[in-house]
Amino acid sequence: EGKKHVIFLQDTNALVINSVLPTLGVSIAKSFHMNSICIPRLAGEAAGAIARLEHKTDPEKSLVINVEYNQLDPLLRLKA
Repeated sequence: EGKKHVIFLQDTNALVINSVLPTLGVSIAKSFHMNSICIPRLAGEAAGAIARLEHKTDPEKSLVINVEYNQLDPLLRLKA
C-alpha cells in the first residue's frame, strides 16, 4: 500500500505528540525497525512504565516491556 512507517500512539499525555516526528526522524536516520519513547512517570501516577524484567536464572528470558500502573507498584514493592 506504499506505507513505510507506522506510528502507534498510546498515551493520555497530549504533549507526547510533540516527540513523535523527532522520534520518527531518528528511527529513519538510524534504520530502526522499531523504536519506543516514554515520558517520565511521577510516583503514584496512574500511568504504566517501560521496565526491564530480569529472569532469575536465564538472562535471555529477560524482557523490556510496558508494565501497567496497577501492576507496577506491587511489582516494585516485591523488590524492596
